[in-house]
Amino acid sequence: MQRPVGVQVIVSIQYFRAVAALCVAFYHLGNHAGISFEVGAAGVDLFFVISGFIMWTVTIGRKSDPGSFMIDRVTRIAPPYILLTVLVFLIARYVPSVFPNMRTSVSHTVLSMVFIPHTDPYGTNYPVIVAGWTLNYELFFYAVFAIMLFLPARMRLHATTAILILLVVIGLSLGPALPVAKAYTSPLLLEFCAGLWLGAAWTDRRLPAIRWGAGGMLAGGAGLVLWQVLQGTDPGLWRAFVWGIPAAFVVGGALTIERHETLRQFRPLLLLGNASYSIYLVNAFTTAAAWRLMRGSSVQVYYIVGMLLAVAGGLLFWWLVERPLTRHLRRWFHRQVPISDLPFQTAPNTR
Repeated sequence: MQRPVGVQVIVSIQYFRAVAALCVAFYHLGNHAGISFEVGAAGVDLFFVISGFIMWTVTIGRKSDPGSFMIDRVTRIAPPYILLTVLVFLIARYVPSVFPNMRTSVSHTVLSMVFIPHTDPYGTNYPVIVAGWTLNYELFFYAVFAIMLFLPARMRLHATTAILILLVVIGLSLGPALPVAKAYTSPLLLEFCAGLWLGAAWTDRRLPAIRWGAGGMLAGGAGLVLWQVLQGTDPGLWRAFVWGIPAAFVVGGALTIERHETLRQFRPLLLLGNASYSIYLVNAFTTAAAWRLMRGSSVQVYYIVGMLLAVAGGLLFWWLVERPLTRHLRRWFHRQVPISDLPFQTAPNTR
């Protein structure tokens, strides 16, 4: 499909979308095998930073009203997730041998589909599709940002940042126990803020010299590696600082390099970036399948097969489900946003 006029691909963002999804899959493979690779879960933190960046770049320089913005975001995120949630619920209910350890209910399924954090049948706070916990944060951030679209762009940046920081301060001060309050006051919201500011630096051409880009990527990567080597655990409440800050440095460093140099477009990695959301959604199932198939094999073979299944399953879900659903709903809502094979487009005046 030909790319619409004015659509700009930010190559580094596409690459890191792919890297984030693959890191999460690698993390889940380790969980099944009892191998600690906790820092792989920092792929989620990369996603949050990237999400903030994308929300800024797809709205700046364009007329964006809150309603249209939310339609665009919901039609991008919700359809494949809801379809997968319903499918898993029906299988768990009527063919329980497929998911023998899964417990669910109608209320749990409905709350999962509408992105409301809640207590699940296990006493934890995960939706039916466990990976969907991150989408609860995404949709809340979208809602806050949508309201801020009533404001001028520069005021929007500072107002969104102030609101999210205030919510985090409230959460750290009160320590709410309810899943909704806990999610909506989580320090993880600060990772979206980091992405917003990187987006503003990109569109305003205020990124530093290229040498700082390489340094930022090295510092961020070193921070993640050191945490894995020295601690190897989930940082918990301080995740936004321990993993979020290095994630912001990595993304910011890559953007700085791309601002000064044209990055080579490696088509397979761009394709994985396009399919990164689908890879993320289905990797829990593909990694579980890999473990069932390959548990008696060597670790190396298990990881190779597991990653191949994660990529193949994600690409298949993207091509057959996510991509056509998104296109159909955009047409149904008569959206004028150009539809391409890419998951987002930046304003034409941002380069």
